[in-house]
Amino acid sequence: MDKRVDVLVVEDSEESGRLFQMLIANAGLSARLAASGVEALAWLLDEGLRPRLILLDMQLPTLSGVDVVRRLRTNRDLAATRVIALTAHAMPGDRERFIAAGCDDYISKPIDTREFVRRVRAEVQAVRARRD
Repeated sequence: MDKRVDVLVVEDSEESGRLFQMLIANAGLSARLAASGVEALAWLLDEGLRPRLILLDMQLPTLSGVDVVRRLRTNRDLAATRVIALTAHAMPGDRERFIAAGCDDYISKPIDTREFVRRVRAEVQAVRARRD
């Protein structure tokens, strides 16, 4: 497995995951798609995957996005990794709840594809500038 990718997309909807992956690839960035929080944590914690950005669906089976981000924040090697919550939950207070859980930002679904690409590209470029 390539240990360095620009974006790890954690999304249990295959259709949404492929859309996100295609948009990211069309923006000239590399992306991997994990279908669950369990799969994402295995890649991150056990296999050493180090994305510049994680797009994390908050409504995942077995292990929620909140559970995933909390585990990432307790790992020394991953604690500073940028995590953006992806969710159809757009109720008052949801953004604050996900940020309090450890996410850095929030994108609601359905997405505006242009805005999605702009934000993902800006996040990855900012991380590249700090790390590289």
